[in-house]
Amino acid sequence: MQNYELPEHHSGDTYEGVSFEMLRNESPLVVTGASIAFEFREAEGSTSTVVQTLTTGAAEVTITDGDAGKFKINKQIIDWIPCHYYYDMVITFADSTVKTYVVGRWRMM
Repeated sequence: MQNYELPEHHSGDTYEGVSFEMLRNESPLVVTGASIAFEFREAEGSTSTVVQTLTTGAAEVTITDGDAGKFKINKQIIDWIPCHYYYDMVITFADSTVKTYVVGRWRMM
């Protein structure tokens, strides 16, 4: 599992987005047909309550080249309560397999 800290963001401003390229054993992790969710919590650990989510289902996250493992958090206004958020990036593959590959923090000012 990788750890990645998202760039700081000022609540209420337009978030410019961030792109990801997922590799597994130096080969692209195919995400074609998958759904991707960034689940944010105010406390560290996957058992704490999810308080915000960015997903492909809500068009907040876009798969840009699924066969190459590329996707992005889209440019959008994000107006959340300022704090340090902890997140898990969860991929649900077309065959219903669920995997968490990235975790990290996001400071909202």
